[in-house]
Amino acid sequence: MLRRFCVLVFGIVVIGLFASNCSEAQHRPLLTHHLPRVTLDGQARYIGPLPGTQEMRVTIMLPLRNESKLDDLLQSLYDPQNAAYRNWVSVQEFTERFGPTEEDYDSVIRFAGTNGLKVEGTAINRLVVDVSGPAANMEKAFNVDIGLYRHPTESRIFYAPDREPTVDMDVPIWHVEGLDNASLPRALSEARTTEEPRYAVGSGPDGNFLGSDMRVAYYGGTVLSGTGQTVGLFALEG
Repeated sequence: MLRRFCVLVFGIVVIGLFASNCSEAQHRPLLTHHLPRVTLDGQARYIGPLPGTQEMRVTIMLPLRNESKLDDLLQSLYDPQNAAYRNWVSVQEFTERFGPTEEDYDSVIRFAGTNGLKVEGTAINRLVVDVSGPAANMEKAFNVDIGLYRHPTESRIFYAPDREPTVDMDVPIWHVEGLDNASLPRALSEARTTEEPRYAVGSGPDGNFLGSDMRVAYYGGTVLSGTGQTVGLFALEG
């Protein structure tokens, strides 16, 4: 009798541990944060749930691989003393060496279909997958509830998840862009007015600044050889 009891207890413990490990594997956290600050600190007032039928479009982003080797490659590409100096790699080569694997990328596409999301676009470098679907399907896919909030400083209502999203698959996900619209992009033209600028001191037409003005203002006395300087490029598709 004692032996049977011990075997039974051991079996229950093993099953419990297995179930716990499976649960952790199924709910994999993403590598970045998604909750807007105004919902975290309570500035935005919760109104209610986002209608489950509302159509949403999000971009699932995968992380790069072999980042330490990528750092080494970048160092060699920009080192004049290195044999690999300016020997640029193709998109295909970069993807094979540092992009997500085909297996992981296909898993994300299957994940979208399994959760009732439509794949709207893919990328040759396998870094992003654009998907669309009803809010209810988004909530199911990313294990969140999406609510409506009143913006604390703007006259509008926005939506956002109630917790950090997770995914029920083993593939690492870097970020899911589009789960909230707390911050909206603004066109530069919206900030323009019909008034004449008060300080029109540039050398261009109507006092606008030219590239040469920027050079004098920020790099006066230098030859702009690139030594000790860093340039950042930011682009939005389309």
